[in-house]
Amino acid sequence: MRRSYFFAIVIAGGVVVIFTLLFFIFDNPYSRLNPTPEVVIDQIDLAEQLPPLANQTADVELITVWTGAALGMTTGVDGQRLVFYDQDKQKIVVTEFDGSGIQELSDTLLGVEVMDVSPTREQAWLRLTAPETQEAITLVYDFRAQEAVRLENGIKSIDWSPDGSELAYYVEREGASPAIKIVARNGIEPRTVRDAVTVQDPIIDWYAPDALAYWLAPSSTRPSSVITMNTFGQNAVELSGSVPAQQALFSPDGTYALVSFNDPTTGKPVVQLSTTADRTLQTLPLTTWIDKCTWMDDSARALCFVPRDLPGGFTYPEDDDATRSYRDQLWLIDAATARPQLIFETQESIADARLPFAAQTGTRLNFWVRASDTAGAGGAGLTVVSLDISDKVISPSVPGSDQPDTTQETNNATGDDSVNLTY
Repeated sequence: MRRSYFFAIVIAGGVVVIFTLLFFIFDNPYSRLNPTPEVVIDQIDLAEQLPPLANQTADVELITVWTGAALGMTTGVDGQRLVFYDQDKQKIVVTEFDGSGIQELSDTLLGVEVMDVSPTREQAWLRLTAPETQEAITLVYDFRAQEAVRLENGIKSIDWSPDGSELAYYVEREGASPAIKIVARNGIEPRTVRDAVTVQDPIIDWYAPDALAYWLAPSSTRPSSVITMNTFGQNAVELSGSVPAQQALFSPDGTYALVSFNDPTTGKPVVQLSTTADRTLQTLPLTTWIDKCTWMDDSARALCFVPRDLPGGFTYPEDDDATRSYRDQLWLIDAATARPQLIFETQESIADARLPFAAQTGTRLNFWVRASDTAGAGGAGLTVVSLDISDKVISPSVPGSDQPDTTQETNNATGDDSVNLTY
């Protein structure tokens, strides 16, 4: 009997061992209860890389308002709600400032690649590609009527007039002379501003009621000037001379402009503040570029994100890619004195803050962020974050006033809201 008990115990033990091995092979509880360090790191990154949603906390200054693919995001008629093209829904939508309460402003619009809302927030121009012909098409879409007007083919760059009643554009297509034109928002009777203007990859900016500017899309190997002229194509002058990777950002009233380019000597991005009337330029002690800057609605102050971690030999725009982690600081620039002041440091998990835009109320700054482990650029598939700046933005100074110099070295290595729209 004892021998039979012994064999029974041995057999039972063997069965237990076999089942235990199979259990560990096919369903290892250790891998679930004690993940490998790599899994733990990934989970921590995903949990901490973005600020909380607005409905998760009521007392933080930095919140996540939108995650997804979107184009042309800006503020709505009240200066605070958000208007943009939702690439997943393929519609123009409006939400509350925190991304909640989404409403549709358009029918389904397929293939939209670029969008810009008018200063009145009543229309938007859209660029898309015809599925059948692959031809570039530019539309002006009316939010109220939910109807679109098609402009002429071959438009390479386009911008709204400050009052939103017209658009200026550069057109170039086979069989027609390249030109800069102006057209009413209903698409009727375009007029030529300058004919036989041949430029490669131009950017048009209608920055004042009677003034246009254009320059070339930034490239480190192709110098470009910022050319200004009146809306009849006369008095063309250089606001800034020809340098690599140049681009401009005009204040809402057209009085000032931020100009960024790669310094021909050091190769580093440089930002200058220009007064458009006399074309004076002042170099700011901030190593950053236009994609990281915006103007406040009063045109008296600008805001720029400035990288803390900028590698040696960095060249804009070629090296500005998804592999970089900039750990940006936010600086306020007083236009009257050209003095910058550090007002906020982003959390380390926000690798890249770009394309900022301020609420017209002056209380919040919205910007796109790229998490440290996320690829992509421009806004597609990224995240919009909103920062409360109501206690950070100081009043603009009066020229000639006696104020302390807050300038520091960095880089250690008007919209019209009176329109009564339904949204």
